[in-house]
Amino acid sequence: MNAWTSLLRALAEGGEFQRINKSFGQEWYTVPEAVRELNKRGADVHPETLRRWIRAGKVKVSKPSPRKTLIPKSEMVRLLTRQG
Repeated sequence: MNAWTSLLRALAEGGEFQRINKSFGQEWYTVPEAVRELNKRGADVHPETLRRWIRAGKVKVSKPSPRKTLIPKSEMVRLLTRQG
């Protein structure tokens, strides 16, 4: 378990982190997949908003190629469990 996971677990109340973490089936998501999954869980995120957060460094991603952006499951959970 890395420090990031430990921090998320400490911040999440009532097992929320574990519940959300288990609800994601994949380890990595494209932007459209991420938006679909976040919105399915009540986040109401527009694709361009997510892209803006990525460009601003607010969401950590992997760029395996210039046209491919992958968002890790840990960032998806963080977006859903962040306070305020």
